[in-house]
Amino acid sequence: LREVLARPEVPARSAQKLRQLVPFALEESLAADVESLHFAVGRPAADRRVPVAAVDRARVAEWLAALRG
Repeated sequence: LREVLARPEVPARSAQKLRQLVPFALEESLAADVESLHFAVGRPAADRRVPVAAVDRARVAEWLAALRG
């Protein structure tokens, strides 16, 4: 897994609840363990779908290392 973009339907509205629920809303559709992923969660739309980017934590570490130079 490198990067995944999705729009799962999540019943929560608060940012804290969204961060808790999003990994489990996507768990079955991801080819990696949710514990190994970083999730960026956007604002929910009126239909309760939430824009999400899931990225392997190792990949994020590579990006940060490249930016640090």
